Amino acid sequence: VLFIWLSCLAFAPKLLRPAPALGQLLRSRGKSLWGQLLCDFGAYFLMLLPIAALPLLGGWYLGILQAPLWVCLCTVLAVALLCGSMSFFLYQLTDQLLSGVLLQFFVTLGMCFLCGCMYPVFFFPETLQRLSAWLPAGLARTLLAGCITGEVPPGPWFALLGYSCAFLALSRLARKGADR
Repeated sequence: VLFIWLSCLAFAPKLLRPAPALGQLLRSRGKSLWGQLLCDFGAYFLMLLPIAALPLLGGWYLGILQAPLWVCLCTVLAVALLCGSMSFFLYQLTDQLLSGVLLQFFVTLGMCFLCGCMYPVFFFPETLQRLSAWLPAGLARTLLAGCITGEVPPGPWFALLGYSCAFLALSRLARKGADR
């Protein structure tokens, strides 16, 4: 999970909030803000997906995965969608490279630390353990760990997709505010 989120840092120069003049020009040509946003995110997601799938395919080749390959591929697809949408939102909040990279880095590191991606989750107090189960990185860790153990729980899927949709909606609001 930490690897997927940190791999989003490489896309920072291309994902930072674009100049408002480009958005205004595209809107004058009939391209909606949602259309612009989804095209930008779609290109980013298609670049992020192979990076997220490579460790999974390596685990499948080595025989580490206990769940069926199609379940693991769907899991990686959902996790990549979550990681991509959250980092896309964070990059829409700023137009400076250094501040965008630092924001992405520290939010990712803090969240992955609390969710058990660096230390075991039982290392933390019980209240943080309950909170980490509902943070995006905690849900992603639960699903990816299920691929290894063979017990992919059905509950986190909907929360993962809900987070992804919420981050894309927040990205639209951030971009709309920047275009004014």
